[in-house]
Amino acid sequence: MASKIVVNLDTSKENYIVAKCKQNDDLTLEANIFENGEPLDLVNKEITIQALKADNTYVIQNTDIVKEENKINANLVKDFSRVPGTTKIEVVLVESSKQNTTFSFYLEVVGSVIRGAIESSDSITALEKVQDAAIEIKKINQETQTIVENAGAASKEDFNKVNTQLADITNNVANNRPFKPKVYAYLSQGGSRSQDTYGTQESWAIDCQSFVKAGITDIALSVQIQPLKANRDDFIAGKITANQLEWKTYPTLGKVREMVAVAKQFGLNLYIIKMQDTFIKEQESAGRLKFSDYATAYHNLTMEFANSELEVEWLTIYNEHWTVINVESNYEIIKNTLVAVKGANRKTGFSGVPDVDDFYTDYIDGWMPHYYPSISWKKQNTTWEDGIYGWLGLANHIGDTPLEEVQRKKRKYPNKKVLITEIGCSHYWEDLLAPAIYSSTGTPDEKGMPTAIFLNGFFEVFRNEDFDSVGLYYTNPLREEPIKILRKEMGVV
Repeated sequence: MASKIVVNLDTSKENYIVAKCKQNDDLTLEANIFENGEPLDLVNKEITIQALKADNTYVIQNTDIVKEENKINANLVKDFSRVPGTTKIEVVLVESSKQNTTFSFYLEVVGSVIRGAIESSDSITALEKVQDAAIEIKKINQETQTIVENAGAASKEDFNKVNTQLADITNNVANNRPFKPKVYAYLSQGGSRSQDTYGTQESWAIDCQSFVKAGITDIALSVQIQPLKANRDDFIAGKITANQLEWKTYPTLGKVREMVAVAKQFGLNLYIIKMQDTFIKEQESAGRLKFSDYATAYHNLTMEFANSELEVEWLTIYNEHWTVINVESNYEIIKNTLVAVKGANRKTGFSGVPDVDDFYTDYIDGWMPHYYPSISWKKQNTTWEDGIYGWLGLANHIGDTPLEEVQRKKRKYPNKKVLITEIGCSHYWEDLLAPAIYSSTGTPDEKGMPTAIFLNGFFEVFRNEDFDSVGLYYTNPLREEPIKILRKEMGVV
């Protein structure tokens, strides 16, 4: 039976309510909401309950809340009572992009009697579970090796037994992760897109090594579709026309194979390839290119990757290219590319393209936003709290925060995956003001604190949200502080 908290909250008047509970209690909240002492109708308002705990971490909840006239009833998530001490709680009301917040009340969380005591040997900690799992996996791997060495005597049942044991242990370890969705990172090809130069196997290995330290098991690649370098220069100079352009990818399929081979040496799997077209968008904006100039080449180069031997689950198209996807006359061509990619047994869709998926619902497998919220202009004076506040800012024109937009899309497309295909900030303090611009001015922070603050804010806001995966961009190689954040969120010991 949950402990019930009943409070009256006003958007215009302070209160001095102090409720109490024991640490780790299940809680329900019944709150009557007023404005200047008058009952406030909640019928058209989006409700969020947020709290600041005694350890300076936040809880944000906007699910499992029922509205009735001016009253809300909520089953609070466990995090509200997890930390002993005083927790400040407020209710945020949003209607037509306008926000109104109640004054806070206080929840005194009384510590558990066993808090700080030495744990009994009868209790098994999460750390012990992971350690035991590692020992058990090693044992099963030895059993598997024995089966392989005695292949003639091995039965189908032997292999099925081992596979079942491994799956059970993997699930048990995964359940100890605070953050459940898959976290993957983009492996940068290095070099220069405009000059068709690349990094080295050594530079890719440095990135991969930092991913492994952070507990990441999957990578992503961005592949640009663009003309040959000589073509690009001549086209921009007006020496050749659009129909004379010869198209290629950067990196090439061969170079992608090299990058994937390096990643596999570190036990990293290729999860997603994004087909991008930065040059095309630049030239379209300048009025030099139109869709018909490159649509066929785009389709053919995309299918070169889709039909390759690469083991990759997702292949997305027209990254952030909503000005093309939204045009009705382009619909059939783009739809045919989606259908062809799916026919090659890849999942597909448009990454970084908001509110255009309705045209293509039957042909996409997921909805894939990018989020680069502005965090702070304070540079080295930026705090962990600034990182959280930045992620609570608006993400779109209808007044959604990133979390609210993800929740709205999940409601709208219940049978589609949700992949946040890009978030990130470089190690430069200046980039916290506009992470997506990636200006990289000044001096990078040796420990990667700007990246850590950005990622910590994301995890604090999204930790209790159920979605498929999130991709880290602009963060390579990961440094000390972001690695700490990632290890904590993914339960790495």
